Amino acid sequence: TALPVRSGLDLVLSADGLDLRAIRVRSSFLPVWFSLGAYLDALGQHALRHTAQAERVRQQPGFPGGAA
Repeated sequence: TALPVRSGLDLVLSADGLDLRAIRVRSSFLPVWFSLGAYLDALGQHALRHTAQAERVRQQPGFPGGAA
């Protein structure tokens, strides 16, 4: 399941002081391992992608409160 935004932020903040290159985490989608730093970066980029998608939907004509 997806992490709520606040939990994602808490995850990033809790990594402060950790060796983000040395700690390895397994992908929940692929059979690969990433450094914690790469994982956190991907998490943030993925969230930005969803935000951009939502903004494009909001700008569609006919969307409530979107572009006219």
